[in-house]
Amino acid sequence: EYILRKKAKSYKDFPIAMQLLESSTFIDSMVPLFAAAEIPLLTIHDSVLVHESHADIAEDFMRHALAPLGLYPTIKREEMWLL
Repeated sequence: EYILRKKAKSYKDFPIAMQLLESSTFIDSMVPLFAAAEIPLLTIHDSVLVHESHADIAEDFMRHALAPLGLYPTIKREEMWLL
């Protein structure tokens, strides 16, 4: 129903609403958790980049931030090589 209401005025409204929700969730909810734990991170769309030693806590923070929204994501870890 929410999706249909958002799309009623313009098909662009729903994707914009989802982008705002995603960005506010990551920036307003997750980043403060990492900052309080003094864990450096980079946010990349719907992902966070942390040192592998912080991967477990990063998953916990993501789940903690998303659960109040009723979101229980499947989290995929990827190893990255940076120059």
